[in-house]
Amino acid sequence: MRITNGMMMRKYGRNLNINLGRMNHTSSQIESGRRFMRASEDPVRALKALQVRRNLSALNQYTSNIESVDLWLAQTEVAVSAIKSHADKAVDLVLQGRNDTLAPEDRFLIATSLRSIREALLKDLNSQVAGKYLLGGANTKEVPFTVDPDTGELMFNGESVFEMGMPESGAGYTSYNPAVHDFESMETRIYIDLTGEFQLRNESEDLEEDLVDKSTVFNMHVPGIDVIGVGPNNLYNLLSRVIYAFESEYISGVDRMTDIDGPIIEDDAFDGAFIGGDGLLQRLQDAQLGALVSLIKVGEKSNFITYLHERNGEYIYQAEVMQNKLETIPPDEAILMFKMQDYVYKACLQMGTYIFQPTLMDYIKR
Repeated sequence: MRITNGMMMRKYGRNLNINLGRMNHTSSQIESGRRFMRASEDPVRALKALQVRRNLSALNQYTSNIESVDLWLAQTEVAVSAIKSHADKAVDLVLQGRNDTLAPEDRFLIATSLRSIREALLKDLNSQVAGKYLLGGANTKEVPFTVDPDTGELMFNGESVFEMGMPESGAGYTSYNPAVHDFESMETRIYIDLTGEFQLRNESEDLEEDLVDKSTVFNMHVPGIDVIGVGPNNLYNLLSRVIYAFESEYISGVDRMTDIDGPIIEDDAFDGAFIGGDGLLQRLQDAQLGALVSLIKVGEKSNFITYLHERNGEYIYQAEVMQNKLETIPPDEAILMFKMQDYVYKACLQMGTYIFQPTLMDYIKR
């Protein structure tokens, strides 16, 4: 087959444009720092980069949720620590008030201080963060702890905390010690799915059907009734009875309960609950220990969240390193490739002077 000059010129032009396109591509890599601008340029690397991006997005969402939980637990720790502080102060005041050398006026002043502690306790039980109540169990939007204006008893979501620890028949009552027992009902636990969008879940929901991976669900809540206890020995109830005991000079009940006439329990339905039992001081110290145990639980949760945050940070770092290797190109590599393409393009131009045959006009010009 005869090779014409026109054929050589057309093929030369196509190759020259190919070399120019390659040089333009390497120039774009230098300017943008990216290996490819479209997935079609490198499908295999683009697919791997997409998978890494998807994983990195999930890790970032995980971090965001962990930070939200960390804030919740930090505020919970502040609230529980304040409740523990109230219990400590109350125990110290009761120890002072049980001294037989004190005058009734002194005990009345101590009772006044205990009233202030009880009011502060109620305020801390209703602590909020971002408009949600920390210690209200599944109820995060309404005030969880209130006081019945008729009986003066503490109410939790409309239910008497005093009656929560009492048996239905009123017989066989076992004293509730918050340091030993763990009162976490199905309605008081709040969970968060750390891998998906931030969402609170009550334990009553079916986690098996609702969640892809149940292991990513974290119980982030500490119910307020876990901190102060339930039944006759809840912290608020004990403060009320100690206040009444000091104001009515019922000092014997502080050390040991031997009767229940009026000052301690006014409801006959609970007669016998305190007979022969520990005094108000011992019960108050048990409630103090229960608040300490709750504070330790919050600390454990916070430590675990800190561990998750640090571990997830390592995962994000590794994912970003992988993404950088797949999607970006080192400047020295990109410049070297550009120089090579530039050399090839110039060589191509020089080769064109030998390929194109001189015409009659070229001879005439000479």
